[in-house]
Amino acid sequence: MVNEATVTLSGSTVGSVNATSSGLSLVQGTSVGNLSLSSTRLEVRGSTYAGITPALPTISVSGLSSPISNETSITITVTGEQMASGTLISQVDGNPIVLTTTTSSSGLTATVTINASSLSDGIHTLFIAVSQTDGMSASSTVQFATDAHAEALSSAVSTLTSQVTSLSSEATSLSSQATSLSSQATSLSNKVASLTSQANTLTYIAYAAVVLAIAGGMLALWAMRRKPVPKSP
Repeated sequence: MVNEATVTLSGSTVGSVNATSSGLSLVQGTSVGNLSLSSTRLEVRGSTYAGITPALPTISVSGLSSPISNETSITITVTGEQMASGTLISQVDGNPIVLTTTTSSSGLTATVTINASSLSDGIHTLFIAVSQTDGMSASSTVQFATDAHAEALSSAVSTLTSQVTSLSSEATSLSSQATSLSSQATSLSNKVASLTSQANTLTYIAYAAVVLAIAGGMLALWAMRRKPVPKSP
């Protein structure tokens, strides 16, 4: 039993150690069965222990079950005891990220927003670590995927495809209108040709009438000349 003391165990084999408000160091091959620590800082160098109370914190992450395409809020839950204030840290690909942390009777809960557009598309690593007042720490590594840039490209391609479809529809409409106008022009051309033919026919008839009139006049004159003049008594 260690109480309000600083103890170093070196090269020792001990069944169990209970320490309260103390500093405990296990060095140079020390082997301990079970450690029970309360407000005690533990240092372990080249030594082992079978169990420890309180147990190391457990870390779970929610909100990363699918590829992230935009801003996504994730939740980090840490369950444990005697966690040191302000020791919960988180990193994405080795870069620190800001956590909003609240405490509860069971541990810590933190939220963080990940902006996928600030990351390259692909696989990324979220690292989380927390320390207890005894100096022991726990960490967790979670991988997640982002596809914000691919989604943006897909959206741009979809927009362009829609615009091309709209332009194609307009071109089809204009082609239909041009076909209709061409048909109307052909119809008008046929009507003009018909009227021209009729005009030509009427012209020929008029020419024939004039010729006949001239011929008739000439015959009348000839007949008059041939008529005998009556003799006087």
